[in-house]
Amino acid sequence: MQSESQNGVKDGNESTKLLQFLCQIESLKHLDRKGWTIQDRDIDKPESVAGHMYRMAVMSMLYETDTPDVVIDRNRLVRLALIHDMAECLVGDITPFDGISVSKKHELELNAMTYLVSLLPEKTSDEFKHLYEEYESQQTSEAKIIKEFDRFDVMLQAFQYEQREYETKGRVIRFQEFFDSAIGKITSKQLVRMWDQLNEQRAQFWSKVQSSQQNDH
Repeated sequence: MQSESQNGVKDGNESTKLLQFLCQIESLKHLDRKGWTIQDRDIDKPESVAGHMYRMAVMSMLYETDTPDVVIDRNRLVRLALIHDMAECLVGDITPFDGISVSKKHELELNAMTYLVSLLPEKTSDEFKHLYEEYESQQTSEAKIIKEFDRFDVMLQAFQYEQREYETKGRVIRFQEFFDSAIGKITSKQLVRMWDQLNEQRAQFWSKVQSSQQNDH
């Protein structure tokens, strides 16, 4: 009877912590990606951190390796995509404009992840912690691919906002800095092809905008 009672307490505590963990990460659903609202960007209803991670997870499922002899674990890609910004549920979306150093940002996020994984069963806690550390260290092929996904998703979202702002408000805003910052940092052949296509579509869009404005005058 004592063993059953102890197991009941253990199971109850574990369930309580799991619920606490899920409630903590829930804020990612509503946490705006702050980079879209600072300075003169001023995007209404910007994407959430969870939305950003979701599309990266889908990109991970669609990923094709460059060569047949290169083995990439797609399931690991998905896990890394869903882990890489998880700490923001506690520390928020820290941008370079917040005056927080890279080392301090890393410290805050590491402390947040340490707390979050403490709410999980030991095996899962170790897995989440190792995934976070893998992404931060950028030593594995999967971690490097996820970093490229992160950059590509920002560029894709930037173009979508450029289109939306012009088509709904007539507002001309360009997010060229996101495209410039990715030069030389996108190396996956699949992503390079999509990047070329994205740049082509973007150039065509702004060419049409320019022609339309000239005709109006």
